[in-house]
Amino acid sequence: MSNYKTVQGEFQTKYEILRSVFICTTKGVESFEQGIEFYREIAKKYSNATHNCYALTTCDSQKFSDDGEPQGTAGQPILQVIKNNNLINVVCVVTRYFGGIKLGTGGLVSAYTKSVADCLKEATIVTKTKSLEGKIVLDYNEFSAVNNYIKSNNFIVLDTVYNDLVELSIALPYCAKQEFNDTISRITAGKKEIEYIKETYHVY
Repeated sequence: MSNYKTVQGEFQTKYEILRSVFICTTKGVESFEQGIEFYREIAKKYSNATHNCYALTTCDSQKFSDDGEPQGTAGQPILQVIKNNNLINVVCVVTRYFGGIKLGTGGLVSAYTKSVADCLKEATIVTKTKSLEGKIVLDYNEFSAVNNYIKSNNFIVLDTVYNDLVELSIALPYCAKQEFNDTISRITAGKKEIEYIKETYHVY
C-alpha cells in the first residue's frame, strides 16, 4: 500500500437524541494493538456509561463490538462509517448514556452512524505515504547542499546531530528513494550514502 487516509490526532464530539447522549471519540493509530488499548482507555474513562461500543480498522485487521446493544446496531454501523470515509488505522469509540427512552433498532443504527459521521467531520484527515527512514553522515559543506535538497522536496528531517561531521536522520517517500540516492552520490562525489533503517508511513 503506497498511501492511505487516516485521522491525525484525537477528536471527540457529543450527540443527544431522546435524552440519550452519544459521545464519539476517534483517533488515528499505528497498530491494531494500539487501537484496542485506546478503546480500553475510553471504556475505563466512561466506565459508568450504559455502553462503550467501538470499531477499529487497520491495514490488515478489523474488529467491532456492540457492547450490549442489540446485535448489528452499533459496532457494525460505526465500522461502516469509517469505511465510507476510506479511512484506515482508525478507532472510533461511541459511549452511550441511556436516557430512558428506547430508540429501537433503526433508531440505534441511525444514532451511532450520525455520532461517528459528525466526529469524523470535525477530525483532521491526512494522507500517510509509504516512506523510508534512514541516516547519513556528511561533511558540513555536503550537509548544506543535502539540506537544501531535502527542504525543496518537503522530505522530513527527524534529527540532526552536529559534531565533527553532521549526522542527519530523515524520512522520504519510498518512491523517491532512487532519486535521493542519485542526488547524494552527486553531491558527495559518490563518497557517502544513506543507511536505510526501516519502512514506515509519514505525512508530507
